[in-house]
Amino acid sequence: MTQNISRRSLAKGAAWAAPVVVASSAVPAYAASPNCPSDIDSQVDAVFQVRLAALPDLSGTSIRLWFTNRSGINGGLHTSNLRAQVTNGGAIDAAGLPFGFEFAQRNVATSAAINKLFSGGTIRTARMPVEWPANAKWNTRTGVANSTPRAINVDDPFAANQRDVSHASSFAKSYSADGLYNDLASGEFGEETGVPRGNHLTWILAMRPDTAVTKGSVVDFVNSNWRDGGTGAGGGGAIYTSLGVRPIGYLPPSFEEVRAAVGSSIDETCLVEAYTKRAEAWRSSSERFAGATVEFSGWGFDSTGDVKTVAYFSDDFVYSHEIGAFQGALTGTSFASGDTNAIDFFNKQLVGLTAGQNTQLGYQLMYADGIW
Repeated sequence: MTQNISRRSLAKGAAWAAPVVVASSAVPAYAASPNCPSDIDSQVDAVFQVRLAALPDLSGTSIRLWFTNRSGINGGLHTSNLRAQVTNGGAIDAAGLPFGFEFAQRNVATSAAINKLFSGGTIRTARMPVEWPANAKWNTRTGVANSTPRAINVDDPFAANQRDVSHASSFAKSYSADGLYNDLASGEFGEETGVPRGNHLTWILAMRPDTAVTKGSVVDFVNSNWRDGGTGAGGGGAIYTSLGVRPIGYLPPSFEEVRAAVGSSIDETCLVEAYTKRAEAWRSSSERFAGATVEFSGWGFDSTGDVKTVAYFSDDFVYSHEIGAFQGALTGTSFASGDTNAIDFFNKQLVGLTAGQNTQLGYQLMYADGIW
């Protein structure tokens, strides 16, 4: 499958600069404006009701997402993917109605997928680590870090040693992640455009209508290009990063659309407050999915390591290190070797095992684990 990475992304991946610290934030909480009309909430809601009435019926439609990795050694221009497939043709296409997701990255110190699968146990002679250290290499024979593990800035998305990454997509449009959902008219995004929320950076993406992603094809919905973790600022080893997705469904009308509908005479602070409140209600309503089922495929859902596809009922992120990633598999139903069980897959990687992290097992665990 062709990798949909632009020339700009390739250049950025090859010349990794230090991450840029930006002063982005979520929409602030505004004090009630004295200039608010008494019916401002109903004016804003009327625009949202028009959007709801326009949504198609997606009953029977399934939108499936999974993580994969195509890289070998932990090196520059290393590519991982978020893949997507819509099961019933172009039913999701609707003019002016973007179907979107919140996409995120964050540093991690441990892997839910590996911990569930191995629980610190042994495969042949290699004892698996109970906790994956965030800034120290571990020995694949003993499961013990070569030096004292230090979880450095794992909760700080703008840390100096955050893994550099450039994200790009030919199948997604980018919208502002500041809570206003304005169209950014871009398919490329990186740390400098991310909005920090808690311990992760976040962006909002929507499927481009009338493209392969809405017509049943398996596509690389997002390509992520990573810098070598061993040479990051701060040194001392790799900083492990995970990717996450939080399905939104059909995006609400943007703040700009609401502003155009209610008129320019209403105080900005008043309108932002009313819009933010209504947009949050949209995010908590199942109506935004228009009857579609969003599913995630992975092998880390339980301790069996079997590949499963699980329907999404949450309002939280699903992270790559929580559900595991497939090693180059196109369909999200098996690993590159054809295995549908993670234990079988990892066992095959033990051939020629030597001490230290720099072994085939170490690479396979790191990347198929969904940690980059």
